[in-house]
Amino acid sequence: MTASPDKRITVQYAGDDVPRVTRTRIAIWNAGRRPLNSSDIADDYPIRFRFGGEQVRVLDVATLRTSDEANKFRAIRDDGNSAVLISIDYLEHRQGGVIEVTHTSDGWGATASGKIKGVPRGIREARLPKPPSSPVQAFLAVIVIIPLFIVVVALFELPLLFIWDVLENLLLQIVLTGIIALIAAALVVAVVQRYREPRALSLSDK
Repeated sequence: MTASPDKRITVQYAGDDVPRVTRTRIAIWNAGRRPLNSSDIADDYPIRFRFGGEQVRVLDVATLRTSDEANKFRAIRDDGNSAVLISIDYLEHRQGGVIEVTHTSDGWGATASGKIKGVPRGIREARLPKPPSSPVQAFLAVIVIIPLFIVVVALFELPLLFIWDVLENLLLQIVLTGIIALIAAALVVAVVQRYREPRALSLSDK
């Protein structure tokens, strides 16, 4: 909800006037294979989320879910209530938490920052396209669509005498393409499954 410039519509949070109220949910988890300990996080570059806009205020932070209480997963307001700071004791593979941030930014997205030993790229957001639900579906798509396209092109561009020769060669290409597509699809599914949010921390579970 956003207040109007002419003050005909005002927005308040906990009794204070604010320009708008935006809610953002963030899932954080360890996508690496080894445990992440608090000592692995650089003291001067902790895990932090910032929201865009001028004079943005973080109004409230709530931890909705955690993988394990022993992780000591915590989220608090930081830097004069303009950011959210994450602290942990440790996170095993695919352990983490889900937080809900109420803030005054005009965008729901947040910029993640932080430095972790052994992870040169630091904290990063997982932005992956929706994968096929199974390697079989990707295989079927490639084995049907691509060969049909090649056949149509061949029929229009090559003389009739060479059609059967073309089709014979295409049969071998189809088989090889299908095998490669199946292997590639299996690799894509494996990679996406590794970096996809754990089911226990899914943002779709509202």
